[in-house]
Amino acid sequence: MRRSPAAGFTLAELMLVMVLLGVVIGLGVATVDRADPGARGLQKSVEAFVQSARDRARSSGQPVVMKMLPVDETTPAQLVRDVFRRSIEANFEPAYSDRQEVQIVAPAELGKPGRYGAGLDLRQGGGATLIGRGGEFRSPRGFQIEFDFRADELDGAKLMRWEDLCEIELQRDGSLKWSAVYTDGTTSAMQEVKAPPGLVRKGAWHHLRAIAIEGRMELRLDGERIAEAEAAGSLESTDEPPYLGDPDGRFVGALDEFVVWGRVRDQGPVLNGEQEMFLGALEVVFDRFGRLDPVVHEEPVEVRIASRGVEAGAFRIGIFSEEVQP
Repeated sequence: MRRSPAAGFTLAELMLVMVLLGVVIGLGVATVDRADPGARGLQKSVEAFVQSARDRARSSGQPVVMKMLPVDETTPAQLVRDVFRRSIEANFEPAYSDRQEVQIVAPAELGKPGRYGAGLDLRQGGGATLIGRGGEFRSPRGFQIEFDFRADELDGAKLMRWEDLCEIELQRDGSLKWSAVYTDGTTSAMQEVKAPPGLVRKGAWHHLRAIAIEGRMELRLDGERIAEAEAAGSLESTDEPPYLGDPDGRFVGALDEFVVWGRVRDQGPVLNGEQEMFLGALEVVFDRFGRLDPVVHEEPVEVRIASRGVEAGAFRIGIFSEEVQP
């Protein structure tokens, strides 16, 4: 009986198949290498930087702005964020007045009822100087001042004054005026924003937040924006301490929980010459709750990372968290 030849591959055929498989696998590995020499690590760093920006906003109760720095011949592409940090604070509790360097100007008094515990009693006039950490206060990217106040009279007076830097004035019609000194590097000028009349109620406690940053001034009263305006230049510095109350003793009322927030820049991931990153907004703003600010962003912000011209990763910055894209 005649036998049929055994099915299978000859040695030469097996070697050819192995060579072909090696070429295919090698190309695949080369493609992965080309697409991702450290790009996956960059994506993880960016995601961590975004998450910590949310944490910063929540812990400080202040907005955080994230953006890409423009690239030039000497500066590589880099992700940064502008955050607010406490610089000076005073709660006007007598037990902390020495540590917080609160110097009372008679007839002002500490230890009288404030909005939260003890406050700074200015019913007879006077004021307080906050030495804080001492030395120069310099925050060219901007700062915020917030405090609680109660005006027992609407006679027109300053709520606070910081020599060479800023002042807040309560006017007779119940409006507020916020002024700050900006500089273009050569000359300095006082710029201001004024709120409508009738907002401050006699005898009522209000929470005031005055904001001066690059390009913008803003006033918020009891959580609501009451005035804003564009501002040119960066903020001036000063060697003087802030004075709370009216320097001429005209403010009659009380102050409580005073805080100065300085705006600083945190450095984020730096891209090497082979990496690129697309950020779907000029600025990514997280509100004080750590959310992607729904007022600024109507939809999630897309982030795409490429290496050597090949996309290596993508995710979206959502309202509450990040979503990895396929």
